[in-house]
Amino acid sequence: MIELDLDLPNEVRGVGEWQRAEGTPYVEDPELSIYEGTASFVHELELASAARDSTVTVDIHYQVCNGNLCFPPKTVAIIVAL
Repeated sequence: MIELDLDLPNEVRGVGEWQRAEGTPYVEDPELSIYEGTASFVHELELASAARDSTVTVDIHYQVCNGNLCFPPKTVAIIVAL
């Protein structure tokens, strides 16, 4: 499970949807994808000129599983300078 949220300042607007790495569909729930190793997720942003020194917070909600069990979901916040 991976959910991505953007916390954008007023001068920044999200354009379109997230571009997600292609994962492998989970057999028991094909709407979920399995990612192994590294995966990339991209979201295009439109910035007003006042946003040049702003930051964007990306909240990544994910859950790690192996062949025997799933660990509790976690959230990691990444702050990106524009």
